[in-house]
Amino acid sequence: MIPIMRYLEKSGFCVLLAALSVYDYAASQPDTAAKPQAAFAEYAGVYLAGPLAVLEVGAVDDYISLVPPFWGGKPYFVKDGGETFSMALPSPRPDRTATFQRRADGAVVGLVLTNVEDAYDGKRFERVTADAPTPAQLFLGRKPVEAAKAALADKTLTADRLYEFAYQGFLKYPSRRADTVTFLRIVAAAHPEYAPLASLLGYSLIAAGRRDEARTVLANALRLDPENPLAWEASRRLGLREPEPGKGYRAVLPFSLDAAFAPPTQSEIEAVRRAWALRDLSARNVLVVHRFELPLSHGTFEGEIIRHTISGVEHYGAVLVPKGATGPLPVVIDARGVNFFYSPLDISGGVESTTALAEAQTDFVYVIPSMRGHKIIVNGAEFKSGGDSSDAWDGATDDTLVFLNVVLATIPQADERHIAIVGRSRGGTVAMLAGERDGRISLVQSISGPTDRFEAMDPVNGWRWTEILADDMSDGKPSSMEEQEEGSQVFDHFFDRVLTDGEDLRDVRMRMFASSPLFFIETLPQTDAYYGAEDSSVPLANAMRLRERADSLSRSGSDLAVHVFEGRGHDTDPYLVNQSIKERLIGWAKAPR
Repeated sequence: MIPIMRYLEKSGFCVLLAALSVYDYAASQPDTAAKPQAAFAEYAGVYLAGPLAVLEVGAVDDYISLVPPFWGGKPYFVKDGGETFSMALPSPRPDRTATFQRRADGAVVGLVLTNVEDAYDGKRFERVTADAPTPAQLFLGRKPVEAAKAALADKTLTADRLYEFAYQGFLKYPSRRADTVTFLRIVAAAHPEYAPLASLLGYSLIAAGRRDEARTVLANALRLDPENPLAWEASRRLGLREPEPGKGYRAVLPFSLDAAFAPPTQSEIEAVRRAWALRDLSARNVLVVHRFELPLSHGTFEGEIIRHTISGVEHYGAVLVPKGATGPLPVVIDARGVNFFYSPLDISGGVESTTALAEAQTDFVYVIPSMRGHKIIVNGAEFKSGGDSSDAWDGATDDTLVFLNVVLATIPQADERHIAIVGRSRGGTVAMLAGERDGRISLVQSISGPTDRFEAMDPVNGWRWTEILADDMSDGKPSSMEEQEEGSQVFDHFFDRVLTDGEDLRDVRMRMFASSPLFFIETLPQTDAYYGAEDSSVPLANAMRLRERADSLSRSGSDLAVHVFEGRGHDTDPYLVNQSIKERLIGWAKAPR
């Protein structure tokens, strides 16, 4: 079955929401100030494409920013020429553009987006100068009652459009579920026969932890439309019961999901540490298979693709050395993320850490493992590592440490006394795990990295993973990546080997522990961990549990700092994070060893 959120996205339910605060993040933010630059300040302001489409443009250094991002972060754009800007952060996307329009007197009066958001592709946003709050501005200003009343007062806003707006509020702002419930109660009462609003209200009540109320609302939604997918899925999950052995998910797994996700014990954590100590992280059959030159924004690099074998399986990785460098340089490992489709990594335009370091990028050597089962691309040349791509956390950490050993043994410019690691999402977790496992790594920069596979990743829109997986497998079949079921990636990463390799409950839990850096932070070196408060992929609980555990070990502060960006999603604030990473890496590189 298709996960309900993916169904809604495919249905075209999307709308542009924007917060009016440009730098609204917690007191734990990096000590970085962003100041407008006069050259681009003329573009800054609020732009509208109707009452439910509000966009704020900010100006900082060589960028303009769009607030908020449509995919959960805060994108920054650089000027291409004329009045057109293309996306540069969190990654370069020249096909995503914002083109500004001027009046005859030269004043900036509007903009048009291209390839940024399907629903508004080519649609003009008009710059506003008067203070006229729209429903979107009121909702994001934490005034859901006023937002609902303003939306209902606008007779051009149909029930369909109100649903689209509320759905985006639900999806993009998980910390504001109570506001979404308040907004939906009012607009659903004004459209009592419109099933989608009732179903979304029920789903929002579940996300807000109010299941008893949700049952009544969902029953009404199904009365209005017995086939409504949102109400149907939520009601089905609410009715799930633990199946008998051989039925439902117990036809797939020989143990209960509750047992798999039970909190870890100290003895299990120590067993993971012992297993790590026995790992063979040596690389064999090391061979440079491709040499290339890579011009980046602030310098040119001489690169190598190095093939090696890990336990008899061929792997690849890239190393970048500033052209002409001779003396030992500090090493930065760049750990890549992972997505549903295990997409390839194209390093032709640089990587996370080279982008962050900007003008300082030629002061470092970069180590870029491809991870097992993944493809790495440079200047059109492709190299795919063997192995199981679904071994995406603990196994990927092994790959990272093995390739580090390869580079230190073959690249004379790499200083083994100065090793840092940077990673985003899955890469952020790998960065923490690598720092915990290898004492040579002395600095970790983790962006949106999951910390705990047992509790911090729950709940997902109000559902626990035990419920999501049980629902996926209620037909007695494994959670399917091909069908894009909601729990399929978790099943693929942690449970699939029960079927393919005969793993048991202990094996599954060991893999989950070994993918959860939260339980091993006693050996974590100096670390900055960056999170978005509105991240729907890596819930804020990951940051909070990391901070709590650091506090319990008296490690909070400059030694282990957790930075939370309010109003931001999985991409956080790429400009501010990059500024912080650059500052940390430069300061760390200058420190004596």
